[in-house]
Amino acid sequence: MWTRIAVGLYAWLASVAFGAALLDLAYARAVPEAEAAFSRVADLLLMISAASVLAALAGIVVAWNWKPVRYLLTASLALVVLGLLAPAFLSPLLPGTDSPLGAAIRLLVGGFASVLALAGFHEART
Repeated sequence: MWTRIAVGLYAWLASVAFGAALLDLAYARAVPEAEAAFSRVADLLLMISAASVLAALAGIVVAWNWKPVRYLLTASLALVVLGLLAPAFLSPLLPGTDSPLGAAIRLLVGGFASVLALAGFHEART
């Protein structure tokens, strides 16, 4: 029971983090003059990502004896951490802050992390 709850919480948080990043990118493109709100939104996205990391760790610990779930959650956690560290490592390589490549990387990493978390949740349910 606790395995399903912990893994489900992580899958939900990973999906919420991906949806929030998607909304943030869409809003940034639609309303470029609202730059003052971006720092608060970035702080919220970091808080959601931090909660996702904690939930992933809890899910991995609770599902440790369940190999497929453990592997899926570990891969998803690695992608979440990569998504948090990618701006620091890739910023010298990207041409500017409005680079579509940066947005694509952000969405791909968040999307794959969410899919892996949902696959882990599906595996835990069966």
